[in-house]
Amino acid sequence: IFETLSQAKGVAPLWVYHLEASHLASIKVLVLPQLFDLSALTPTTIKTVRQWVESGGRLILTHDAVGLRWHPRMFPEVGQGSKLFPEVGQGSKPDSRGVQTQVALSGFAKGAKFDHEYRDHAQLTLASSSKVLLTEQKTGKPVVAASRVGKGLVILNGLIPGYDEESNPETNSAKLLVALVNYR
Repeated sequence: IFETLSQAKGVAPLWVYHLEASHLASIKVLVLPQLFDLSALTPTTIKTVRQWVESGGRLILTHDAVGLRWHPRMFPEVGQGSKLFPEVGQGSKPDSRGVQTQVALSGFAKGAKFDHEYRDHAQLTLASSSKVLLTEQKTGKPVVAASRVGKGLVILNGLIPGYDEESNPETNSAKLLVALVNYR
C-alpha cells in the first residue's frame, strides 16, 4: 500500500506507527488494512480513530478491517463486511473477481468494469446513508462504500490492495486505492 501510494502523483504517504491523536494529527487520509495482530485496536484506539474521523479525517478500511471475521466493527453506522466472496475454501472462480463502479472515481468512469487481483473480497452490508462506490459484477452486492461521519469520511473497501510482494501501480486494485485516497 505504501509503495503504491508513493508512486501516485500528489500523494505523500507517511508511516503511522501508533494510532494516537498526536500521530494522526498531521495526516489527512489513513489507510488501515486488515491486521494480523489486532492488539493495537483497543477500545481506546478505536475511540481515537473515530474522533479523528469526526474531526475531518478520511479513513479507508480494507478487506477484513471493514469489520469482517475477527476485526472489530469500527463504524457500524456506515456498514461492515458480511462475508468473503468467494467463500473460503471455494477457490476463486473466473467470474468472482469482476467489479463495477457505481460512481465516477478518479481514473474510472461510472459503470467501469474490471477484475481485481486478489483471490477474494469482502461483501458489505451497509447502512442506508452509505453511498455504494463499487459492486460485484455477478451479484450486484456492494464491495466499496463511503459515508460521512461527523466532518470526516469513512470508506469501506472490501478489496485487499497491496497484497503482492511487488508493488505495481498499474493494477486495478492499486489504481482504485489511489482513487479512494483522492475521493471526497
